[in-house]
Amino acid sequence: MNLKSRLSRLQSQSGSMSPAIAAKNTGLRDRLENLHRHRPVSSSPKSLLAAETDLAKTLNGRLVSEGLIRIRNRIPVPVIMQHYGLETLDLNPRLPGEPGTGDRCNRYLDTETTGLSGGSGTLSFLVGCAWTEETQIVLEQWLITRFSGEPGLLSALSQCLDPEMDRLVSYNGKSFDLPLLRSRFRMHALPWTLDAIPHLDLLHPVRRLFARHWPDCRLLTLEKRLLNFHRRGDLPGAEAPDAWFDFIRQLSQDRLVRTVRHHRDDILSLIVAHSRLAQTVIDAPSGEIDVLGIARWLMAEDPRKACQVLQRSYVSLDEAGKLLLARLLKRNGEHQQARKIWESLAEENCTEALERLAKYHEHVTKAVNQAHTYCLKLPEGVAKRKRIARLEMKMQSGSYDLLTDRI
Repeated sequence: MNLKSRLSRLQSQSGSMSPAIAAKNTGLRDRLENLHRHRPVSSSPKSLLAAETDLAKTLNGRLVSEGLIRIRNRIPVPVIMQHYGLETLDLNPRLPGEPGTGDRCNRYLDTETTGLSGGSGTLSFLVGCAWTEETQIVLEQWLITRFSGEPGLLSALSQCLDPEMDRLVSYNGKSFDLPLLRSRFRMHALPWTLDAIPHLDLLHPVRRLFARHWPDCRLLTLEKRLLNFHRRGDLPGAEAPDAWFDFIRQLSQDRLVRTVRHHRDDILSLIVAHSRLAQTVIDAPSGEIDVLGIARWLMAEDPRKACQVLQRSYVSLDEAGKLLLARLLKRNGEHQQARKIWESLAEENCTEALERLAKYHEHVTKAVNQAHTYCLKLPEGVAKRKRIARLEMKMQSGSYDLLTDRI
């Protein structure tokens, strides 16, 4: 400890303090006094318990421990379908490359937090999880009404999820919800097991399919543009932190009740969006959907399906989409159809199409003169010069043997 630190310590022990420390403490005192000014006069433990009990009743929930309300709903699937204007709802959807759930149960997870920045000062004051039981959706929400309720919420969530039997489905959960929950579990020295659970983040397939056409990929945008669902009287998610602090400071429950309802709709929209996304990939309609994105997504699992998707939307394909379709047709042995696509693109001086046609005529049709014509249109480079030299040798010798090149 240096001399300055020792003097500061002696000053604090004697009751005096430096101007900087005094200013800092004064600022903290002002913030605490401001918080107390906003607390209701009757903020005793007894009145707080009464307010929590009343809030739980309003939410059709139950106060299960100090500062923790559990809200459990069973919603028949037909009710959800009517709510979203659906004719069908797949309760076990599957996206390309997504393994079958088998015996695992999809657990749709979402949180409401005190801020979007993350970090140790941010907590999840409302966590919800939904899953299917026969023809019903079971939805559980855990709401804390004081800071001391957080360990109970985290324990309830941990008990609800089984790493051996469940799979998480979220919206931006991999980047936001789970990292935040992980930090809160560790802060309370609670065992963290959620990383062991398979996790599907629906934000990623949404970006793959719609990022090129939508202004953003927020859940509300997905609801409007894919689900054709428009909320009425909804409290914006950005107001959720203030709604919770309204209760913490003033025991005002109005906006918090609306936040819980907003959160419920977020989770139900996850279930519907999962089903709708899977159907969208199967249907692959044109319009706002990135057909090329769907085809690339399908290629590893079902190249023929990817080819069909591109063929159905050929008129709307850009150059990249047409080139991919031609490659898939060639892979399927449909060389004539691939050739037609290359020829249309070659008229626009597409380099890959010109190169493909040069290879095609050199090795398949043996029309070396045509191959030479296409090769001359290629951009200058070593590969072009080597190809032209080889073709000119063939033209002079009349040898049309297959060499090392491939289509």
